[in-house]
Order: sequence, then C-alpha cells, then structure tokens
Amino acid sequence: MKLRTLLAAALFITLNSTAQTYQPFPKDNVYWIYLTGYILHGQSTPDYGYIYHQYMLKGDDTVLNNKTYKLIHRRRFVDSNKYHTNKIYAPSFHNRIANVPDDVIGGIREDSQKVYIKYFDSNPEVLYYDFTLKVNDSFADPIYTYLNLKTAIIKIDSVLVGSNYHKRYHGQTSSTLEIIEGIGNTHEFYPSLIGQDYGYMVCYNSTQYGTYHSDSTNVFYIHPYGTPASVEKTAERTKLSIAPNPFTNTVRITAASVVKLSVYNIVGKLICTYNKVKNIDIETGSWAKGMYYLVGEDVSTGAVRTERVVKR
Repeated sequence: MKLRTLLAAALFITLNSTAQTYQPFPKDNVYWIYLTGYILHGQSTPDYGYIYHQYMLKGDDTVLNNKTYKLIHRRRFVDSNKYHTNKIYAPSFHNRIANVPDDVIGGIREDSQKVYIKYFDSNPEVLYYDFTLKVNDSFADPIYTYLNLKTAIIKIDSVLVGSNYHKRYHGQTSSTLEIIEGIGNTHEFYPSLIGQDYGYMVCYNSTQYGTYHSDSTNVFYIHPYGTPASVEKTAERTKLSIAPNPFTNTVRITAASVVKLSVYNIVGKLICTYNKVKNIDIETGSWAKGMYYLVGEDVSTGAVRTERVVKR
C-alpha cells in the first residue's frame, strides 16, 4: 500500500512539474481549424450554415512599428448545406477544398509569455493571451474583445498535446472559457475576426507539438482554393502502404497501382513529387521533424489516397 502511495505521489510530481514547462506559441508549420455558424435567411424562419476557418502560420513575417509579426494566413470553406429547426445538418469533419481564395489577415507575436495579434484593418495590436496569469487574475476575454469584457481565471490545470503537457486556463463567461498554452482559445482562436458570439476549435496541428482536438471531432485539413477535386475524394482510393511510420531518415512507400506521389507539410507546402511510381524509398534526412501528408493519385483512374505520416 505504501509503495503504491509513493508511486502515485511520484507520478503526480512528475506530471505536475512537466506541466509547468512553458509551451510557447509555434511560429511556423501550424494550423488551427474552427467552426462557426451563420444565418442564411431571416430570423423568423432561420436557416443556418457553417464556415470552416483554417488559420496558418507558415513562418513568413512582417515588421510593423519596429515589431516583428508572423503572418496569419486564412483559408475558408463555406458549407453550402444548411440546417434549420426541422432538419438538422451536422458539421462534417473531413478534408475539404477551400471555396474562397486564401488571404492574410494580420500578424502574431509573442513577448514574455504574452501573445499579441495585429489586424491589418486596425491600428493597435491586441493582447490576446497572457500566460503569466494566476487563479483569480482578471483579463480581457478574447472571445468578446470587441465588447471590452473582463473575466477571471477560475482554474489552471494541464492537458496533453502530443507528448507535452500544456497549461490550460479556465475562465468564466456566459460559457466556460479554455485557453491552452501554445494553442490558444478552444472556443475561437481569432474571435474578433468573426464578429460571432460563438464558435469552437475543431482541430490543431503543428510540427512542434503534434495534434489536438476535442473528443467529438478529428484532425483534418482544408486544401487551397483551386486544388483539383480528385484530392478530396474519399470513396474511391488507391491503397498506399507506408513503412516505417513514424520514420527517421528513410520511408518506403508501396502503392497498389502506379501513382503520382506528392508530399506536403502540414500547412500545405509541396515538399516533393514523384511521377509514375509504385514502390519507392524516400530519403527524409533533410526533412524537419513533424507531420506530413502523402497524396497518391492513380495515373489511370485518378483515384486519390491521402495518408498522414510523421518524421521523428
């Protein structure tokens, strides 16, 4: 009994000390997707639709007022389906192709565990997240920055993201607010851009920390506007075998048929392409650690298979 108690205490101390290691915001190779709803028609007979927002940091930056910001790229899929009180249409969490072009909406920077965002359509930067706060400290609620509301930290705990523990701050507003180190707000990452009172994060993916999503969603990706529709196909697929996965310096890809093989990093940048291959060993020593997507397109049928792989 004493041994189990000591082991439990040691585990608690280990997890607690791990959780105290600060996890800064990533600067590149990261994206967030969150979902918001909008009214299609009048309030008397409301029909609603969904917008999937994908925000990306690709590593490019800009200097404004002597401060360096990482550019925030925005990609969106506006769902053409709708739902109303008589027929519910639930959101669907799978790969999509943006139906509007990407744009750049601002920049983000971090200084002394405080994260600032500068919108290009406004003058001052906004303090979005302060990760030096303690329980009972108050702060401007990032969900309602346009209303200048304050909320208080009611609890701080930790959540596992990939292989690292990140502090999670709980605040109380009209709904429970959660802000995670290195990720941000689980309700809305850039709420002032939306002008909505609700929304929630669907998934997060970075080479630095790995993936994060709620129990009711999964990790997926929104491809750039203009991507061939075949990339989004899920019903018709050509099989890809990958070994090992995760990998370090070499990965072997075996396809069921001859394919055009393309490799993308997690923000959609094309890393390499191989035409008309069936079995190939790819040297990956120069690749950065993190997650990648392999897209194999059957050269005869056009069927597409997308697989997620990890470089360690």
